[in-house]
Amino acid sequence: MPLKIDIQRALSKIENIYPPDDLILNYRDFLKNRDYLHFYQYNPEVLNKLLKLTIELWESKQRISRSSLIFVIKRYIKVHRPGIVLDDEIKSMLFELFKQIVFHENLDLHPGSIEILKKKINYTLMGERLNDVQLVWMCENAFASEFIMNRVLRYPYKTGVISSWVKDNFENDQLRLRRAEMIGWMLNEDPDFVVPRKVLSDDFKHTNELDKQIVQQYKDEMIAVYDLNKELISINQSFRLDKEPTSNPFFNWGGEEYLENVYDLDLPSLNLTRRFYPVPRIEEQKQGIMPDFPKLEENFIESFDLIFRITMIWGIAYSHLDVDKKSEMIMTYHLDEIGYTTFHVAQKINSPELLRMLLGNC
Repeated sequence: MPLKIDIQRALSKIENIYPPDDLILNYRDFLKNRDYLHFYQYNPEVLNKLLKLTIELWESKQRISRSSLIFVIKRYIKVHRPGIVLDDEIKSMLFELFKQIVFHENLDLHPGSIEILKKKINYTLMGERLNDVQLVWMCENAFASEFIMNRVLRYPYKTGVISSWVKDNFENDQLRLRRAEMIGWMLNEDPDFVVPRKVLSDDFKHTNELDKQIVQQYKDEMIAVYDLNKELISINQSFRLDKEPTSNPFFNWGGEEYLENVYDLDLPSLNLTRRFYPVPRIEEQKQGIMPDFPKLEENFIESFDLIFRITMIWGIAYSHLDVDKKSEMIMTYHLDEIGYTTFHVAQKINSPELLRMLLGNC
């Protein structure tokens, strides 16, 4: 016999009722309907009351599941997108919850659970038009969280608030990895804008410094793992351990001072910054495959014009200019050597003109 809740879910999905305005007036109502709400049609009044209840209970001492409230709100919105339009009052309440969760982080939860909640509440604001007061708050606090930064740089509407903030922060080191998005906002205000080549050169140098720090941290962690492994093997010479050492070729670096056998220890991973151009590698004794920074700099200088063109093309794509204007501008930067970039951008901005141009060059 199926569970009662599974039967009720199946029935709710089939019936797809339009819920009454007073469906959820208190936390008990929420518990009664939370497993079925996403099967109901969209009623803005239900969402409005659910959000008011959530905000009312958020800082109360009442024993509630804040995670469950956010999960249900996000799911109800997601199921009905993109066919719904959130009114200003609903967006205002979502924005308040976004601040509470993403900025204030006033939750007595495991850090991993808080990150999940951030993603849920972040989703509810994606694609929504905000007022200038809300946008100013986003800009003022953009560096406090990657979620806030993304809501600023990926805001889907043209606005002078963000363009002005981008202009003021165009050479901020914390934004050098978001260069194309920054260019897009500059182009919104000035379609003739061209990124200074010195900025791209400084971006490259800054990214290299970040990667060098990451590499050094990786090497330090590898040494720590090696030292711990050496200590464990030393202990095992006197005491029998429950777990036998396992062979790991990663540590077979070819020197008597290095050990071929290690215990099942977690090895660090080398996670470099993401770039749209390849990073040459070199094998270093005792360290494995590492970035070849001298070769990377040489390649960057040789390919600088292509990197400049690719960056401008993506900047144009991220702008809020109309598709015809974007296509016209991209054609001025296109070369056959970067045809794949133009191809991907043409699909992203839905430009038949660019695709026809590429076909003509085949």
